Amino acid sequence: MSSKAEIAIVGAGPAGLTLALALARRAMASGHDSSGGGIAVTVYDKQPSHFLAQRFDVDRSYTIDITGHGRKALEYVHATDVFDEALFEFKGLIYHHLPNVSFLPVNRIDAVTEESPGYTGSRGDICRALQQIIEEKFSGVVAFCWETGVSVESDDTGTLVEERTSGGRTVSTRSKAFDLIVGADGAGSVVRAAVERFDPTFYIQKRSTSKYCTMMELDKAETVGKELSPEWLQVFNVIPLSVAGAVGGGLGRGSARWFCQFGFTRDTIFSNVEEVKRHLRHCSPKLLDLVTDEEMEKFIERKCQHIGRSVSCNPLRSGRFVLLGDAACAFPPIGQGVNAAMESAMVLDQCIGRVWNSFTSGSEPATVVFCQALNDFDAEWRPSTDALVWLGDHLWSGNVMWMLCKGMFSSKLGLGVLSRSKDRTLSYYDVMTEAIAMEQRLRYTGWAVGALGVLGVGLTLRTLSPRQFLR
Repeated sequence: MSSKAEIAIVGAGPAGLTLALALARRAMASGHDSSGGGIAVTVYDKQPSHFLAQRFDVDRSYTIDITGHGRKALEYVHATDVFDEALFEFKGLIYHHLPNVSFLPVNRIDAVTEESPGYTGSRGDICRALQQIIEEKFSGVVAFCWETGVSVESDDTGTLVEERTSGGRTVSTRSKAFDLIVGADGAGSVVRAAVERFDPTFYIQKRSTSKYCTMMELDKAETVGKELSPEWLQVFNVIPLSVAGAVGGGLGRGSARWFCQFGFTRDTIFSNVEEVKRHLRHCSPKLLDLVTDEEMEKFIERKCQHIGRSVSCNPLRSGRFVLLGDAACAFPPIGQGVNAAMESAMVLDQCIGRVWNSFTSGSEPATVVFCQALNDFDAEWRPSTDALVWLGDHLWSGNVMWMLCKGMFSSKLGLGVLSRSKDRTLSYYDVMTEAIAMEQRLRYTGWAVGALGVLGVGLTLRTLSPRQFLR
């Protein structure tokens, strides 16, 4: 057996970086020197280093809040000190006047109730913070291969073909075998595609719902700075969705740029600024004071993104391969994409930890040890992936009034899907079972009220004489 286990992580997003950090800490805690001794982790990503890339993509700059499950993963890898400095503290949601649902008793403030604060910011800031810790403390264990794509040459030997690019052209290729290959490369995962190709028992289910969104920057900086706090997500409407959040600007946490996500039920295009203004007056009038005409022109040019796709896999592993984050489970937004991705990395590391002694003692080959860990991971995490897909598909399902009633009553009872999903003490499977039970209770209540109404009308008619009835 090789003196080191070779582990490849394909994708340097939140899931891949969290796992790389967890594995590096585990190797160092096992008594090895700064080189890691027992393992060597290689992280591949097609993009440049996060410190060279933009902090955010203007067309897809959704503000991400890390709470509950994500915070638990950050504590697990001891990353909270860096995140305290790199991202904004997240306190909760503030609801502004909601013009289309003003008749509903919506709470004006939905604060995070956990003692530990959450974080809010861009995906780029999250990845920079994780990369910073790895490069400063664990460079002897984790090697980064930026601007390098991979393809699977052999599933039997775990051989990957590395393709390094520069200026859009392939400049070098080489093959390398690994004991464990982790696909953390997003919803369009090349690792998942390879597993599907060589494993006939591997099953992928894809769904699509009519959920779209377009981003708008709130660029009246002086007004925005006075009226909005970056520690809160700002909800301007729910039907259709309009929610804004801050990401670190050019100076990182010391500055803020605000982006608002506008939700649609179809691919929506605006022809001119006046159309945009009419939409804002109807759905989110307060935003008219926070956006310039120049930004509205840019908004017209931006692509309306389809965010209603979901992908789930069964199983989450095959041979030496395992899937994390969106590669394993992509779902429509419920505020848990990054949180779930980071927690999945934590769960995988915990499964590896349970068989770690067998590996470090040399009693079993690394591939055998990892196989047991991957089986445990699939059994433990797959219920959560199934639940996340269900929650994403059902959160905004049904007609508008039914959706509003579900949200209002469940929130009043403390059982709202969005808030319960942030509870670190609950698994996503627990949240799903609660939501199913709540929907059943609401349906039974509706049927009971309807039946009582019909019975009341019937009894009233029976007490009336024919002459009174005809009147």
